[in-house]
Amino acid sequence: MKRLRVLFVDPTDGPRAQIARALLAATAGPHVQARSAGTIPGGSLAGVGDVLAEVNVPYQPHQTPLTAAAMHTPELLIAVCEEGCDSCPYVPGAGAGRRWPFEDPAALSGAARVAALRAIRDGSLPRVLSLADELASR
Repeated sequence: MKRLRVLFVDPTDGPRAQIARALLAATAGPHVQARSAGTIPGGSLAGVGDVLAEVNVPYQPHQTPLTAAAMHTPELLIAVCEEGCDSCPYVPGAGAGRRWPFEDPAALSGAARVAALRAIRDGSLPRVLSLADELASR
């Protein structure tokens, strides 16, 4: 069986892409390869593992440059950066494209950052579950 490649992108391969990747990897099964990438990887991942652990989702941080991730062109590209993002990554040749906009938590710290990460997790989860069902029927 061919594995479907799904790539989540935001400029830094930060929390938004990392959370969506981890959720899909935990729910979609072995027929889906969930990856994330950014044009300038290196955003802070502080707190990401903690908010994923709250819902029992395993997480290993791995920030990838978009060029390396795009070497295997995805069947589905999902941009998770906010609406109007001037540096939202794009992968030529990617299959379908979708947009799941979330605000960037980069400037937040402490309780505000944790709240923003939980909002990203909680907003991503229903989309990921729906996507996992959709991909299972392919």
